Amino acid sequence: MDVKESQRRGANITQVKALRESLAIYDRFVAPEAPNWVCLPLDIVKRIETTLDSARLAKKGKMPTLPYSIFQEAERYALLDMVHDILPRFLKQVAKDNNIEMMDYLKQKLKERK
Repeated sequence: MDVKESQRRGANITQVKALRESLAIYDRFVAPEAPNWVCLPLDIVKRIETTLDSARLAKKGKMPTLPYSIFQEAERYALLDMVHDILPRFLKQVAKDNNIEMMDYLKQKLKERK
């Protein structure tokens, strides 16, 4: 959507920018074919899709505001997934590749940081 289209729909440029950024986040992380897909609860995905669809199809003067809280909730789940799933698997693989025990590896890395 460009500036003329945003004016036709009754949206300001900030709303258009927010919509573009939201769509980019959706395309990169949430969409089923996303290159960096993040596992999110289905209800959050559906709320994001519904919100973005209504913004895309908005009529003149009806451009909805995008509730940032939906993306904050998705971000929280993505972070939890990284901490509880992705990071432990990564650390196990690093430890395995280096033929060391996980706890020894973590202790060694903590010492290096001091």
